[in-house]
This record gives sequence, structure tokens and C-alpha cells, in this order.
Amino acid sequence: MGNATEETKQHADYVTASVLDDGLYQAFEYAGLLEPETKE
Repeated sequence: MGNATEETKQHADYVTASVLDDGLYQAFEYAGLLEPETKE
């Protein structure tokens, strides 16, 4: 998450935004866990 320490981020394969900045959504999207939204 974006609010992790710099030392932790250095070991991460992917760093997303903080929870307050939609970090979970971004991580789920990155991991392919969300269906793409379609416009009708």
C-alpha cells in the first residue's frame, strides 16, 4: 500500500495507493480480480 514504509516498498513487486486513495481497488484491478466495467 502507498502508506507502507519506504523499506517495505523496496521489497514489493507492486505498490498501490493508500486505502483512502482507492488502493484496494487499484490492487484488485492490477491482479485481475475485477471484471472490466462496460458502458451501456
